[in-house]
Amino acid sequence: MMLKCGWVAAIVSLIVLVVGCGGGEGKGVALGPDDGGAGEVTQVGPMVVRTAKTADLNVKYLNFSGGTEYYGDGYEYDPGGTLVAMWGAEMTYLASTAKLDRIVFSSNRGGHYDLYICDLYGNNVTRLTNNNAEESYPAWSPDGTEIVFARKWPGQDAEICAIRPDGTGERALTNNSCEDWDPDWSPDGQSIVFVTDRDGNDEVYRMYVDGTGQVNLTNSDYSEISPVWSPSGDLVAYASNMYGTWDIFTTDPWGESLYQEVTWDDYDNKFPCWNWDEDPWYGYNEPIFYQSLRNGNNEIVSDSRILTGGPGDDECPSSSPDGPIAYACNRTGNWDIWLMHNYWPDETAVWPARWQVTKDWHEDLYPDLGSPTVQTQRVLLGPPGSDHGCDPVWTSAYGVLVVIGAEDGYADMVRIGVDPEDAGSLDIQPTNNESWQDPSWTGGIVGIEISANRIVNLREDAGLGRSPLVWDLSALDVGLAVLIFDWDSARLMSVLVADDQVYAAEAGSTPTKSYQQSLDGDMPVIQGKFLAVYDNQGQNLAPNGAAKVTLDRTGKILSVD
Repeated sequence: MMLKCGWVAAIVSLIVLVVGCGGGEGKGVALGPDDGGAGEVTQVGPMVVRTAKTADLNVKYLNFSGGTEYYGDGYEYDPGGTLVAMWGAEMTYLASTAKLDRIVFSSNRGGHYDLYICDLYGNNVTRLTNNNAEESYPAWSPDGTEIVFARKWPGQDAEICAIRPDGTGERALTNNSCEDWDPDWSPDGQSIVFVTDRDGNDEVYRMYVDGTGQVNLTNSDYSEISPVWSPSGDLVAYASNMYGTWDIFTTDPWGESLYQEVTWDDYDNKFPCWNWDEDPWYGYNEPIFYQSLRNGNNEIVSDSRILTGGPGDDECPSSSPDGPIAYACNRTGNWDIWLMHNYWPDETAVWPARWQVTKDWHEDLYPDLGSPTVQTQRVLLGPPGSDHGCDPVWTSAYGVLVVIGAEDGYADMVRIGVDPEDAGSLDIQPTNNESWQDPSWTGGIVGIEISANRIVNLREDAGLGRSPLVWDLSALDVGLAVLIFDWDSARLMSVLVADDQVYAAEAGSTPTKSYQQSLDGDMPVIQGKFLAVYDNQGQNLAPNGAAKVTLDRTGKILSVD
């Protein structure tokens, strides 16, 4: 994750402590699934923190200086990023917030199928419609201001309608004696594709957002259903049974070119959705995900992998430019909304990280993602399973380092492990970072000094669904460590463990430095007496100790002497 643009100075100056009430009722604080926990709530920029005693929480900001970056035809100033150190009180909950998609879905929890909206955890549920019609297949407009859907009154044919996300501004887009259903917006927000049986069989049609200009895109003797627009707007994917089983096809949105078949297997493949990630973590680009019966029951798949797996059926996937895929699943015994990421936690994982959003005993179906609002992005400290169904980095901490960037928001977190009896001695300070700055660099590194009676370990967030990276320092009796961060990747690159037994007398004090920083040419150097030197994977490169460590411009260890 590149931090090309950090928190600019104007934004950084506004990052203040906003202290809320006990029990997590702080005004303006976006909380996650641990809302009912005891303690005080504090918001630090995009981070929400719960501590037993907010008054004891120390917060220090280290703003990365920028330098210049070359962008094609000239140089531009890079304002850098912000590293926030928090320590002095036990933190039992730490989460990042961001503008994330909401989910609109159809549910019969009110006695018949109506439209509902919730956040990515299933909280803040809002009911949009309340009548005796059946409403289904909702889809957000690209700007999030409207939701298009299918409505079927008792004894009548289904029609395409639209509504604002606050439940107002209802309008009908079709009105005829045929079934119109399963609409989807174009990326530019100007057109809608939908399914209709007006020609005697199910076909894909396109119309403008006011319902005019309705034209047939498929026009075959077979059934074409579940159309969805590509992110570029150049293609529409849909399912057709022209070869016996259901397969995925694409056509252009004007109906001028021949269809292209995407799947050719003997399984029923329906409900395509587009992969918005142009560079998936699993190493190759598969542009379309879809619902398939290839595993004996309905699963969400790509051409080469089964994304969901497990018991029950997984149906009706919907993708998002923010990364997640929403779908309906009945593995718990009834239909609920689930989310997953379209990358795998590591090379050996079978399925990507996924979590259950709704847990109502009624049927929740046809989810769609859109209309971003501020909500919990990641839970980094908290109960097991609270990070979108995955375990956070740890359950609590007495000290953390959080890297924040302006474009990406939260970027990284390192938990500092100390025993409870040593929590009062923990101190976090920047090193002499100015001695490492070179105006010719297009990147840079930042050093952070951690001292305590005894530092047990460090744990770095490795991403949702991944086990944290761990630096186990318990056998070294560590009292002082220097952590080197690369501000472009926002990652911890090296850890140097001092051998001088310098301990902070109390929280807030600064130990005498027993190491020196300098530049050897344009390479950063740190000299002193070190028990161990760890790389960014936690491997000790100096088991016999070291006196000099040379780094590259990202903080990666080049040599140990």
